Amino acid sequence: MKDENGHIDKEALQAAARLFGSQVQDVETGLESIRLKNRSVEREGWFYRLPLRTTEAEAVYRFDDSRPAVTECKLGNGRAVRIGTNFFQAYFTRPDKEAGKWLASLLPQTLHDSIALVNSRKDLRLRQLDHPQGKLLILLNYDSAAVFAEIRFESSGVLLHLNNGEPQPVQAGETVRLQVDARNTAQYFFENRCARK
Repeated sequence: MKDENGHIDKEALQAAARLFGSQVQDVETGLESIRLKNRSVEREGWFYRLPLRTTEAEAVYRFDDSRPAVTECKLGNGRAVRIGTNFFQAYFTRPDKEAGKWLASLLPQTLHDSIALVNSRKDLRLRQLDHPQGKLLILLNYDSAAVFAEIRFESSGVLLHLNNGEPQPVQAGETVRLQVDARNTAQYFFENRCARK
């Protein structure tokens, strides 16, 4: 959104406003807490608040002062969602199951090969690297005790522990518990069954 001199590019802002059906009204920082609310749910923001002005979009969440916080606009066969805070950073800093479900609902439903750490928390993380035949999975445990990571697979395949080479068949929709030693990592390779054909 900035030009080569570091200034806000007005054309980029206008293009984003057309895409999302809303535009940034203001940038507010230094706030103690940032809350996003709709009729029944309250979510937490992070670091800054960007009140939005809707043009064609619908406000699906609002800030405490009732200004639009999240807008949604129909775009082709999908939708464009604009979030007026750093919601993703808030989620990664303080993972919350309900917030994770909401984030997942923003993604296309065609991602049949997704892999998720069900019991994510600040001291247990999953990193994934794409590979032509599947994914390299790296589990990071920052805790001073061994933990079990619960990994949910949305497609069938074979999970291979890279340290001991033991293959484990996985069915679509299955959740697998994997132990990660204290202050350590565990590496696995998930070979998608579709990729093996």
